[in-house]
Amino acid sequence: MITHLHQSFFTPRLAKSAFSLVEVTLALGVASFSLLLVLGLLPVGLSTSQRAVNSTEAMLIANHVMQDLVSAAEMGGAPLISGTYGVQVKKGESTVFVSREGKPVPVSGAIYKVIVTIGEPIRAGLNSNAYYAPACFSRVKVMWPAPADEANSAGSVTTPFTLRF
Repeated sequence: MITHLHQSFFTPRLAKSAFSLVEVTLALGVASFSLLLVLGLLPVGLSTSQRAVNSTEAMLIANHVMQDLVSAAEMGGAPLISGTYGVQVKKGESTVFVSREGKPVPVSGAIYKVIVTIGEPIRAGLNSNAYYAPACFSRVKVMWPAPADEANSAGSVTTPFTLRF
């Protein structure tokens, strides 16, 4: 019996294929480096996504304010005040603070600052049609965050339009 153990102990074994310790270490290093690169890109992707959401919401709010002002001007009456936002339709600049849902709120609860600018009426030349009211070039600018001034805002959206009243 001893001879049998002795022979099997010294007989050459068939070589098995396997990874060496160096190969495993290099593979783990490459995988770790790749994972760190992917994790490093997550904050950039999240901030880009948040900017896109804010920009989309701001554009929707700007369009809603513009439509609200146009509706108030078409309805006529005095004073012309937009229904949803309470902006008076008159030349000059008005500021409204708005929540993420698009509702007017005090500055403390606001996400967006909406600045409505209505310019001077433009008088047409001799070929003007007296039926139409003079047009005013106007704009709605939405900035975020609300308490920031124009220089320190994270972003803004501007919608120009023509208003007749």
